[in-house]
Amino acid sequence: MKSLQEHGFISRLCISSSLISREFIEALLYASKEQSTLTYLEFYNCKVKKDDKAEMQSLYDNGSLPHLAFYEEPRWDVLLKE
Repeated sequence: MKSLQEHGFISRLCISSSLISREFIEALLYASKEQSTLTYLEFYNCKVKKDDKAEMQSLYDNGSLPHLAFYEEPRWDVLLKE
């Protein structure tokens, strides 16, 4: 989270099978909205609160986060289907 908030070198994240905290969502929002460094974000089989998911979706909708995806399945299941 510190790297997302203080450094601009993280531009892509794929997060799998995790419980996503509000603190982590805030770091993602900051990196995407304030720093414009996070441009690609995917969640696989993660538990994200509805409000947090909606907030991330609004960044996607307004163009601050060019790529955002939420998948119910684990990452490897999604990749094998492609």
